[in-house]
Amino acid sequence: MGFMRALGKPVLGYSNDSTLFFDRAKDHLGGVDGHDEMGRPQAHGMALENFSMVDNLMLHGAVRHSGFDVIVGDVPDDELYTSLAVFEKVAELVALWPRHQLNID
Repeated sequence: MGFMRALGKPVLGYSNDSTLFFDRAKDHLGGVDGHDEMGRPQAHGMALENFSMVDNLMLHGAVRHSGFDVIVGDVPDDELYTSLAVFEKVAELVALWPRHQLNID
């Protein structure tokens, strides 16, 4: 993603889960078990920063820096890693944009 941004190419992204990254990470780690000296929640000694993004800062930030929003949808749990429904929405949007605006030629 960083390489694409360095080339001036657009970065688009999607998620099959609308739960914010902070909440997914916190749940995966079994919840918050304290706070660091800056008041950030911690789990297993790791600070959990809440940027109110659907994915981590580097991924979500690259998409936003491209001028786009991460396309978000919710799919059934058993299709979380296999469903292409949300990806297809991204592809439909890309098909509508003029190629010169996407800088992909």
